[in-house]
Amino acid sequence: MTMMKSFVLALCLGCTLGVAAQQQKRINVPDTYTGSVDALALYFDMNYPTETAKLEALYLWITTVMTYNVYPTVETPGETDEQIVAAILEERTGVCRHFAKLFRMVGEKMDLPVYEVEGYVKTAPGQLMTDLHAWCVAKVDGKWYFYDPTFGLGRFNNSKFTAEPNMGYCKVLPTKSILTHMPIDPIWQLLEHPIAYQDFDGAPMTQMPQSRVATPYNYNDSIRLFMQQSPLAQALAIDRRIKANGRSNPLTTYYRKVNDGHISYYRDREIYDHFKKALKLYNQAFDVHRDLELYKRRKLRPKRSEEEVNRLLADASADIKTAQGLLAGMFVPESSPYALSIKNLGNSLNETSQKIVLLSEEFAPKKKRR
Repeated sequence: MTMMKSFVLALCLGCTLGVAAQQQKRINVPDTYTGSVDALALYFDMNYPTETAKLEALYLWITTVMTYNVYPTVETPGETDEQIVAAILEERTGVCRHFAKLFRMVGEKMDLPVYEVEGYVKTAPGQLMTDLHAWCVAKVDGKWYFYDPTFGLGRFNNSKFTAEPNMGYCKVLPTKSILTHMPIDPIWQLLEHPIAYQDFDGAPMTQMPQSRVATPYNYNDSIRLFMQQSPLAQALAIDRRIKANGRSNPLTTYYRKVNDGHISYYRDREIYDHFKKALKLYNQAFDVHRDLELYKRRKLRPKRSEEEVNRLLADASADIKTAQGLLAGMFVPESSPYALSIKNLGNSLNETSQKIVLLSEEFAPKKKRR
């Protein structure tokens, strides 16, 4: 997701700050607070009283101390967000995804609802940047706004970066940000009437694209649900929304391929996690069955109370049912590397369940004959 190999930043979306859109003041954060996300968040949280002021100060700091890296180095596979941002804070250089990640993580540490957004940018009707881009959105004082610290850094032309910090992409209303920035996932348009990809792509940058959605869209509810979903459910929901948001273009097609990889990865991970939980429950139930079988062979010695035996049998039975429910609730493709193991575990659960039932009958109190 490198950004803007040859794009002159010419359009300022405007902002609702206490400084002019084209004027940039500098935030001087002491060095002791610039080495980590936690320290930065602490500084802004302590020194700025409102949500607007905190995020404005964060935007100002990023856009005045960071430099856009026209030729970014390849990141190490498996690096965590924390490791990536730690390197950015040390080197003071990066690309759009780094600045968006930094903005989001510092905002989160201040307990502000800030989210990273992936999408693409339009430079003129029918002319799209060739790479995906990343920015942020935040809910400030109950309203959603757009923040793009990368575009606030300066100008990019012919693979050359010129530092010209500006406030034009700080706290922008969604109805203005949609003129140039299109989120891949439509919920991050933050509009009651989402814009289809093809309508955004072909519209002038000074004119709000026409929406084809007649019924108002409750993006707040969608975002709330989205943040509660598992990674797999999120990836599947993103794919559904992309397919429903109009005609695809090369950037949305590429994103869907990447998201398909996420779906496969998260599905395998979810299958593995459920398999591990089910296997643990099976082992617990199996151990109970084995111990009670040995107890029975020892002719019920040393003596155990009836309540203890019944509790063990009930716990084992509950473990079996929970494990079976975990397996039944999973979609496991035949191609999955866990398909055979899960099938075998299912058979073992059924077999142990039957044995637990037989044991329960054997340990049940015998009725006295008259």
